[in-house]
Amino acid sequence: MKLKTVLIILSVLVIIFLLVKGCTSLLKKEINDSVEKLKSGRKTAFLKDVDLSEEGYALILDDKKPYVLIDDGEVLKTNQDKIKLKISWMNYLPGEGGGYHGLRVYRFNKLIDAKLARSFKTFEIGDLRKHGRPVELKSIYETRAVYDRMRDSLNDKSDIFIARTTETNGDGYEYRFTLNCPSILVAQNDSTFNKIDFGYDFAKRIVESLSSYTGFSAENNASSSTEIPPLLALKKNGATYYLRNDETNNTLPLEGYELHGNQLLFRCTKAFYEQVKTHDFSNSFIRKGLAEDEIKMLIQGKIGPDNGEITKDAVYESMFSSDFKVGKLYEQKYELRYFELVDPN
Repeated sequence: MKLKTVLIILSVLVIIFLLVKGCTSLLKKEINDSVEKLKSGRKTAFLKDVDLSEEGYALILDDKKPYVLIDDGEVLKTNQDKIKLKISWMNYLPGEGGGYHGLRVYRFNKLIDAKLARSFKTFEIGDLRKHGRPVELKSIYETRAVYDRMRDSLNDKSDIFIARTTETNGDGYEYRFTLNCPSILVAQNDSTFNKIDFGYDFAKRIVESLSSYTGFSAENNASSSTEIPPLLALKKNGATYYLRNDETNNTLPLEGYELHGNQLLFRCTKAFYEQVKTHDFSNSFIRKGLAEDEIKMLIQGKIGPDNGEITKDAVYESMFSSDFKVGKLYEQKYELRYFELVDPN
């Protein structure tokens, strides 16, 4: 190849390189400018359409103690454009930071907006804090009657700013309990068993058995706690004792099998609970997986001949009893969190 031809090719390559470099630099600048505009927009978007000089506005800062309230219209207006908040990406990592905190906006003591996070990348608020009056964060966690009374009494107080309320039940079911259902044993390679389908069917049969009752609502699926493999155990005086091999002291697992213990959650009235404690649920249960005699054969194979209290029947009744047990009744509670101005005196 002649020298002249080589020089022409090199010149063309240099021109192409310079053009590409120039376009890349221009594109990079455009991207950076767009990113900066987006960042700026994200930081200033909060409160941009709010005129804080209007009557009734107040901000509460709980980013650090002491928590403070700023309700001076002139101070709020002066600092409005200085408020720049940006949530850090670390906020989305599990376990990072403390509880949610930040800035809350109130008007006439009612919460209308908030910017809260566990971690902020940018938290610029001008000199708002030095104009703040101290507030104290308080909370209650009470039953419906107490909760409603406290919430109503706080709503009209000028020194109270409610931060969070809990939605109350509209159906009047202020109590809950769990119905503990019989457990079943299923082979791990049993492709015909689907625990979700079984849970739905189980729950349906239980609810249908209560068709003559009123004052309750139940989940539509009986939740399942699975033990793989189940360990043979004996229950005595309310305690569970795991059986062990006499020689190795190892527990006795049923390898290749799954134990599914089912529960169904109810929300209800107190009157329903008193009635259901004596209800017979036995017709609601169909034992899926292994039958009773098959389970007892497996148990016998693990424990050997019956020995005193340790018998195949006793172990079976401890682990796979067909009894339904109505759990303890709990009254629903609701949380209310609010800020209260600290008395300067």
